[in-house]
Amino acid sequence: MSGTEEIDKSKVLVLEDDLMFSVRIEKTLTHLGYAPTVFTNSEEAIAFAEEHAICLALVNFSSEQQSPGEVVKRIKAQPNPPPVLGYCSHVNMPQIRPNAMASGCNLLVANSALTMRLPQLVTRMLDGKTVSSEEEDL
Repeated sequence: MSGTEEIDKSKVLVLEDDLMFSVRIEKTLTHLGYAPTVFTNSEEAIAFAEEHAICLALVNFSSEQQSPGEVVKRIKAQPNPPPVLGYCSHVNMPQIRPNAMASGCNLLVANSALTMRLPQLVTRMLDGKTVSSEEEDL
């Protein structure tokens, strides 16, 4: 992506290797008026982020095969980087949170919170509003 390319206010990158979960996320984002592009491969996701001015990235931090921390670091290294909404199993959140935050993830939520409140989370992320730590663990 060139530094002068304008951010596409509808383009969302999703890094998710679980088909059922990715379909659910994609349907919700499409219903909200966004244009999600789902990747199961971290290198393809990074290449997409480097070529397109996305408004938001959703990254599954539970997948070790995708190197989510590295993907987020590379996305955040782009000019005008988008906010990143990470998610993982609530059971693994204490172990995953330090890596997610160190990589540049703006917010890490439990999978259940993502599925129940994706519209609200997207709105908050794109409005630049913070989410309290109590809400992060829902």
